[in-house]
Amino acid sequence: YSGYVNIYRTDTPAVRSTIKNNFMIGGTTYGNYNYAARHLDYTHNSVYNSGTYGAYFSATTSAGLTSFDVKMYNNIFVSSTNYALYCFATNFPGIMADNNIYYTNGTSLAYWNAARADLAALKAGDLNNNQNSLSGDPGYISNTDLHIIGTLPNDVGANGYATDDIDGDTRPATGSTTVDIGADEYTPLQFDAAMNAL
Repeated sequence: YSGYVNIYRTDTPAVRSTIKNNFMIGGTTYGNYNYAARHLDYTHNSVYNSGTYGAYFSATTSAGLTSFDVKMYNNIFVSSTNYALYCFATNFPGIMADNNIYYTNGTSLAYWNAARADLAALKAGDLNNNQNSLSGDPGYISNTDLHIIGTLPNDVGANGYATDDIDGDTRPATGSTTVDIGADEYTPLQFDAAMNAL
């Protein structure tokens, strides 16, 4: 996997831990693996995995070791074979997730306490999360370059989680009032074809 993250904090911090504006590319089981996170803002990340899970959020139920207070906003989760995101959310008290994009070539879009076949099932499975999330191909340039050439992530994020992107570009982009989802803030190409002659 592209990264293994274990942010276990026993305090209530004045400053939260943050994982944002990353391209995460995996080639085996996990695009990104997050274990026992606490007080974490996981925002504006673009994840791709050619293996089983786009991103995996795991939590223990052992006394004193549970995960909580995790915010997942404005991320793109892509898996070529299985769940775009795996999260056993009942083990994450206070988890908040919204304005994410999920995409998979597998049979179930995501695992959120149970397998969710599509976006409608994901939303119905937890009415407190993902109500403004989307599903569809985000339009990565390639499986190794997660900059965007598609239109789905454009101007549909939740403002307030980042002021710039992975390249240092300002969020939101010039001419926009809403940030893009994922690590890349961009303006879609505008094509205006006209006939010059018959």
